[in-house]
Amino acid sequence: MEQLESQARHMLTPRELELITLMVRGMMVKEIARTLLVSEKTVRNHLSNIYRKCGVYDRVQVVLYALKTGLVDWNEI
Repeated sequence: MEQLESQARHMLTPRELELITLMVRGMMVKEIARTLLVSEKTVRNHLSNIYRKCGVYDRVQVVLYALKTGLVDWNEI
């Protein structure tokens, strides 16, 4: 499992990891954009990159992927 986490961390940018953490906390695109002081379009672009890099198709799968690989720890959210 540690190897999977390491691979996932290397392919995602720090901003993408930050976005994933906010998604795990239940934030929607508009809330994430306000929190990060970026446009909703920028958030959607990051999400598209995350989906592609993680091989998933929606935000639920991203959250499950993040928890499964250890990218996000329940204790940190």
